Amino acid sequence: MFNIILQEVPTKRIGTMMGVGTLITAIGPAVGPTFGGLVATTIGWRFVFIILIPVLLISLVTGLACIPSVPAAADGNQTGLEPLDIFLMVLGFAGLIFGISNASAGWLSWRFGGALALGLIGLAAFTLHARHQAQPIIDVRLFKDSRFSLHVGAYILFEISALALSFILPNHLQLVDDCTSLQAGLVVLPGAAIGAVLAPLSGRLYDQLGPRIPIISGSCVALIGLLGFALASRHLTVLAILIFYIFFMLGIGLSFGNIMTNGLHRLSQEQQADGNAIFNTVQQFAAAIGSSLGATIVAAGQAAVADRRLGTINGSQHALILLLIIGALEVLLVLAALRRSQKSQNA
Repeated sequence: MFNIILQEVPTKRIGTMMGVGTLITAIGPAVGPTFGGLVATTIGWRFVFIILIPVLLISLVTGLACIPSVPAAADGNQTGLEPLDIFLMVLGFAGLIFGISNASAGWLSWRFGGALALGLIGLAAFTLHARHQAQPIIDVRLFKDSRFSLHVGAYILFEISALALSFILPNHLQLVDDCTSLQAGLVVLPGAAIGAVLAPLSGRLYDQLGPRIPIISGSCVALIGLLGFALASRHLTVLAILIFYIFFMLGIGLSFGNIMTNGLHRLSQEQQADGNAIFNTVQQFAAAIGSSLGATIVAAGQAAVADRRLGTINGSQHALILLLIIGALEVLLVLAALRRSQKSQNA
C-alpha cells in the first residue's frame, strides 16, 4: 500500500496520502480491543478468530480484483528470495523477541541471554550478507544515512511504546480496576480512535507546514501522556487511563505517520521502496518487542508477590516508567533527525 502511494502520489500530497495509509493501519488497533472485548464477553474468545475468517476471505478476493500487478522487468532481471536471508532474519528477530519474553529467567540462562545472543548473531550475519548483495531483501546500506536511521529509530521507539501500552492498560483495567474485557476496550477506544482519525489530518499539516511542527508537537504530546502514566502509575484510575491515553494517542496521530513520511523523503526515488520495506519490517518487530516487553515486566511484578492485584500494580509501574524513558529518547531522536535534515537543506 505504501509503495503504491510513494509511486503514484504527487510530492505535494504525499504527507496527506501517507496519513491516510497510516489511518488504515491504525483502524485495527483502534477497534480491536473493543471488538475483542465484546466478542469475548458475549459469545466467547474463540469467536474472535472464527469471525475474522470471512473478513480475510473478502479481503483476499477484493485484493485480487483491485490491486494491479506490477509487470516484470523488461530485461528479465528479477531477484528471488534467498533461503539464507529468510533463515537469518527469522533467527535474529525470533531470538530477540524470545529472549525479551524470558527476561525473568536471568542473564545467564539459555532462554534469555542465550536467545538474545543468538538473535544478535543472526541479525549481524544477515547484515553482513545483505551488504554484499545487489538486491537484498532489506537494503541495510540505507542506514548509512544518519537522517534516515534516526527517523527509523524514533519510529521503532514509538511503536514499542504503543504496543506495550496496548498490553499494559487492558490488563491493569481488568486485574486492578475490575473492568470486564469489554469495558477495558471501551476505555482505550477514544484515544485509539483519535490517533487513527488524526493520521490523515497530520499528514495534511506535513504537506502545508513541513515536518517540524507535526512531528515535534506530536512527540511532545505523547511524552506528556507517558509522563502522566508514570507519575500516577500506582494510583491509576479508569478516568486517568482514559485521559493519559488520549494524550498519548493524540501525539501518535500527529507524528507517527509523518516520521515515516519524512524518513522516506530523505531517500532517492529509487531507494524509497527499500526504505518502505525497512519501516514496515521494523514496525512488525517493534510491535512484537513492545508486547513482549510489557508482558514480561508486568508478569515479573505479579510473580514477586502473592497478591495478583498488587503485583499487577507494581509491574505496571515499572513498565510505565520504562516507557517514559523510551518516550524521552524518541523525542531526542526526532530532534536530532530534524536538526540534521535542516542542516542538510541549508548546505
